[in-house]
Amino acid sequence: MCNHALWDAAVVAQVKGWGLRTLSYTVNDDWAAQRLFDLGTDGIITDRVDLFSSALPY
Repeated sequence: MCNHALWDAAVVAQVKGWGLRTLSYTVNDDWAAQRLFDLGTDGIITDRVDLFSSALPY
């Protein structure tokens, strides 16, 4: 788990290669969330659930 600004494709691949999950904090902008999902990260921690509630599967 690390700050969302620190993830890039190489770091995500390295961490996943170790068998770990990639989580990001504190993601409060939709553009940042999209960038992280495009990189293949596993999840985000946010203070703004209202921005992302429509993306929830339930």
